[in-house]
Amino acid sequence: MLRKAIRTGVSHRRAIGSSAMANAARFRVSIKFVNDIVILKRTTRSLEAKKQGNGGGHGKLGGVADWIGRRIREKGDLILDELVVELREVQGVEAHRVSVWRHLRGLGLTHKKDLRATRQKRPDVALARRIWIGHRQPFMRNMLTRLAFIDVEAGKGIDPGDRYPR
Repeated sequence: MLRKAIRTGVSHRRAIGSSAMANAARFRVSIKFVNDIVILKRTTRSLEAKKQGNGGGHGKLGGVADWIGRRIREKGDLILDELVVELREVQGVEAHRVSVWRHLRGLGLTHKKDLRATRQKRPDVALARRIWIGHRQPFMRNMLTRLAFIDVEAGKGIDPGDRYPR
């Protein structure tokens, strides 16, 4: 509401003959703002701010929004890069993956995959993992004598008797 009051005040003072510089100083705005308000009042007969942004829905993905929604519902495990490729090959729409992701987010269709690989969810792999974590890891932790170190610097020309290797 404060902005509306400033617009009204600037417009009124300008209408009664106050200069743009005096208005700018009085309302602590730029001279350009004062001039823009005068132009806005003259062209639209109103002091309402213009709508900002592009409004959405009319970009290059606007025409294929229904297709994207259907495709995601048909194949729920479709990843973003696959969708970008399908858009290019099937629909002929060249779009950056970030633009496609933003469009999906706008449709409420974002989904992050589980951090665990799908094979880790298989019963046989899950059982082997539980056995490893429950039995093998503690056993190996207690068998430090079996621990072996691999010299990563071996064969790189370091003299074993060199006190300060380079």
